Amino acid sequence: MSFSPTEQLRPFYGLSSRYDISDDQESRRCSDEAGYLHEQLRRIGWYAKHTPSTSTVMLRRPPTEVCERFGLEVDHSYATVYVFPHMVRPDLDELIAAVERAACG
Repeated sequence: MSFSPTEQLRPFYGLSSRYDISDDQESRRCSDEAGYLHEQLRRIGWYAKHTPSTSTVMLRRPPTEVCERFGLEVDHSYATVYVFPHMVRPDLDELIAAVERAACG
């Protein structure tokens, strides 16, 4: 039996059964939230890149403490945020605020 990637993560993150929404809706919501993250990072002047219909945002690497606190994948001068279904807007706002503090600090 084969499962989609979202289906494989379902037991770990408690997907769909907790929210009662389809995989397509979860994917769309994650993509929308990634778009929101991208827009907000750009608004504060932090370089970020997002391809529509994906749940990934690449950004200029924030300080190490921000990367470690939020578990960002780091590659040289960039970091990557993967927006998963369990993440909600306040989680993203917290990341944005931490990056903004780093930008101003």
